[in-house]
Amino acid sequence: MATLNTEQIVLATLNQQRLEATIQLFMQNNYALGCVQELWDIHYRMQFIHGIHTKYPNSITAPPVVTNCTAGCTSPELDRIVQCLGAENCLILDSLEVFTCFISHCRSVHDSLSHSCKSCLGIQTGFNIDEKLSKCAGFSDESSTNECVYLFCGESDVVLFSQLPFVAADYLHFESSPIVDVTVAYGQIVFNNQSIHAFCTHLSADLPLVNNQPENLAQVQQLVQYVRSKVPAGQLAIIMGDFNNGPAIASANIEAQWAQNYNILSSTFNDVYVTSNNLPLCTTCSENPLNGLENRDHNRIIDHIFVNKPSSGPGFCLQSSSRWADQRVVVQGEESYPVSDHYGVQASFCLS
Repeated sequence: MATLNTEQIVLATLNQQRLEATIQLFMQNNYALGCVQELWDIHYRMQFIHGIHTKYPNSITAPPVVTNCTAGCTSPELDRIVQCLGAENCLILDSLEVFTCFISHCRSVHDSLSHSCKSCLGIQTGFNIDEKLSKCAGFSDESSTNECVYLFCGESDVVLFSQLPFVAADYLHFESSPIVDVTVAYGQIVFNNQSIHAFCTHLSADLPLVNNQPENLAQVQQLVQYVRSKVPAGQLAIIMGDFNNGPAIASANIEAQWAQNYNILSSTFNDVYVTSNNLPLCTTCSENPLNGLENRDHNRIIDHIFVNKPSSGPGFCLQSSSRWADQRVVVQGEESYPVSDHYGVQASFCLS
């Protein structure tokens, strides 16, 4: 099985190439279960699901938490955006960095925008800033579009998929996220007459000027309860995704990210990648050139595959676990990139 955050937000001009390469990576491997995150744009999400369908015909993704969202920006909103972009010298940057500059340096303008405008800017993930503004223009009344209370019009970003059919499927919208729809997708498969309960999620991230640690903690606690509610005693569970928290491992040059949140997960479940490697490699890394575009200079492990610890009955016997999707397979001009600013984690198990 494998998990990967596809990062389909900031690095707009590489989205299509990276998505196609991500599909290829999964098709070249033979996973029983997979989990991807940050496919907020429904068109990219459906392209991914369609692209892997011949090998992974079964997939689960949550419906949007908001279904009546009409997204767009008024002319005054667009004027405020352009004025701040110019004042902060964002417009002279490479198109990959302009939107990040806006979020970082025009926070007061960003926060003053209607939910509809922010949602529209978020949805247009495959375009540079000029195209974003053009596609979001045309609204005349901010009050008529305030139904949009989430970015990306409430779309979920996670996909859980499998070669085997799901005999049960569900999803949970976390209650603790007021900005984006943070969800967990759930599916049950049967392998060798054993039920395996799979969960795929993406918890709230550490963002500039925003302290999301309490929000991430609330999601961790809700996730643990959700897993317990779905998995009968003695049955197996796999919990995968980008948890945006992780341990410090000094010997491997790994920095902690909200370690107190991670400790709740690691004390409840077994983190197979971290515990099976003496010197595990980072999943968000300073040497990743896509992280360089986002000015990240840390080495952390925030992408995980957890399994539960049944007190009785069958269990998982780990065969191997490693970092993956770390090759530079996307070429643009003279530069080459991996498929994401995250590297993935994969694991192979037998049943004992």
